[in-house]
Amino acid sequence: MKLSDLSHRRVLVAPFNDVSVRLRDALPPDALFVGYADSHKTGPDVFSPRSAPDADFVVINSPNHWRAIATNFEVEKVLLFNKLGQELVRFDEYAAAVEKNLAFDVVLFPFNKSNIQDLSIVARELRSIGISAALIDTGSENDRNIREGLRDNADVPVVSRDQFEALRASALVSSIDWAMPFGRPELERERARGGLTIGIVDGIEDFEDSDYAFKRNAYGTVEYVLLMGTDDRKHLAYKSADTSVVGLPKMWSLFHDRHPLPRSPRVTINVNFTYGTFEEVRDEWVSAAIAACDSAGLPWIIAQHHADHGAFAPEHVSPLGIYDTIKESSIVVSRFSTVILEALALGRQVIYFNPHGETVTLYANPEGAYHLAHDGQELEQRLRAAAADPAYGREAALDFLQRKCNVLSSVPPGRLAAYRIKNLLEERRKLRLFSENSYEIDPRYTARVAYHHYDDREVEDAWQLEVYLHALGLLVKNAYRRVADVGCGSGYKLVTYLRDYDTIGYELPQNVEALTQKYPDRKWRTSDFHASHEIDADVVICSDVIEHLVDPDELMRYLSRQQFRYLLLSTPAREFVYAKDDPALFGPPRNLAHQREWTFEEFRRYVDRYFDVIDHRVTNLQQATQLVTCTPKR
Repeated sequence: MKLSDLSHRRVLVAPFNDVSVRLRDALPPDALFVGYADSHKTGPDVFSPRSAPDADFVVINSPNHWRAIATNFEVEKVLLFNKLGQELVRFDEYAAAVEKNLAFDVVLFPFNKSNIQDLSIVARELRSIGISAALIDTGSENDRNIREGLRDNADVPVVSRDQFEALRASALVSSIDWAMPFGRPELERERARGGLTIGIVDGIEDFEDSDYAFKRNAYGTVEYVLLMGTDDRKHLAYKSADTSVVGLPKMWSLFHDRHPLPRSPRVTINVNFTYGTFEEVRDEWVSAAIAACDSAGLPWIIAQHHADHGAFAPEHVSPLGIYDTIKESSIVVSRFSTVILEALALGRQVIYFNPHGETVTLYANPEGAYHLAHDGQELEQRLRAAAADPAYGREAALDFLQRKCNVLSSVPPGRLAAYRIKNLLEERRKLRLFSENSYEIDPRYTARVAYHHYDDREVEDAWQLEVYLHALGLLVKNAYRRVADVGCGSGYKLVTYLRDYDTIGYELPQNVEALTQKYPDRKWRTSDFHASHEIDADVVICSDVIEHLVDPDELMRYLSRQQFRYLLLSTPAREFVYAKDDPALFGPPRNLAHQREWTFEEFRRYVDRYFDVIDHRVTNLQQATQLVTCTPKR
């Protein structure tokens, strides 16, 4: 149905609010409007459902409470406005449509066009690894910006928020976890019942709510948080173990594409006074920015946020999107906004213009990456300086962007976010997204915290053969006799290649029993990492053991208490196991029996804590085996 079908019909509109007033004005001239129905409000032409005049149709224009309103009227009279892509749809038809059985592995909550863009990237990456995902339409009925975002990402499945109660999902992922009335309540209920809830930081964030009129507790509702950069973590210190740095998908793309500067300087004035924050100073701020540009002799254009309600002459406002507008400029002036980061990623000079006293600390210290101005005169000076030195702060901006947005990652953030979601879906209770004790591994790395026993009693010499041959070389060269193997596995390599030496193998109790039966003429002992001194050998081998341990420090402290001349430690070199754009580079390992894996440089630094390293090499590139030869600390 269409609104035109209401001609000559008695129409009641519910509830009473500003959007319903606009709907009344859109009714056909010959429709008979009889009033508003609202259980909580009063006023001229506003009736409670029980006392409302008789009507042919009740048109409900409410994204949140349509079910509750509809129960007050005869079902055949109830029409819903702007649902299923139609102007009017029968209540019973719509209810049947939204109650159909829907199931996705992951449901993504975006609340604006920018969220939709980033979460759509994540949804595609999830789809590529066999995980189904859908976006929740959180408000396209009344928000043109959301409609545009969904239209631009039409390949990603979308479900109405009215369908949420009938929706089945294994994880809820939200770009904003404080949105009311739809968003936070759903996330709170899901978390309370033990469901998986994840937040994705989708822009620069005022975590302290310094300049907000209410406490949002940003990313405190969800259990896990995927961060833009390492700087975000200090703001969520109380839950740092449940955070992981992934980056910002669109920011990563902006940074990695080439965007040459325009031939002539131009200033983009980013006008973003939205959602009740500093809207009262908008006009004064814009006027000061324009005056400074004019005084500096620089042409300018306004880039206006979709939710900013400022009134400007059309010829002064860019018809292009924010990124295209910035690409045609060399300098960007902005208040607190993610645009500061985006402009830096695009290689532009940035001036944070804060004459109105924003107290949020995130941009208070430019650290040489961009300019800061507190009044119009200072802004003019910074504009002149930026125009004179287009390369100002380039190196500092690179460091700033890396800490804020993880732009130097070789793994696209959308792909890493999808991998983290997959990790949590599959191993939620076996992971620690972040640990203060990194064992010298990149702080963006995620490790397992649950031991998974790997039974290698039937393995012979398909792996780590070079480690044992290296041990043999040391024994021969130095005329040594005694060798110990900590974590000897099947014992095959120890017995086969070092059979002419005095050997002793250390293993778990169940393995020791099997080894004793298979090789009764050899010495086998149960591993005890708490023992102070139980090994006295010329060469100690510990081959591909350390990556299996929840706390490798226990092994290293144990080994450092033993008596030996040389210690051989081997483990996979992570950078040779995975491609540069493989998210497993940042853990957890694809081998479920591994807790963590070190790169070549990380492992050297870690071993250096405990021993003197005299040789470090990759002994088998195909198997990515790195071997460290070390001696006791002098």
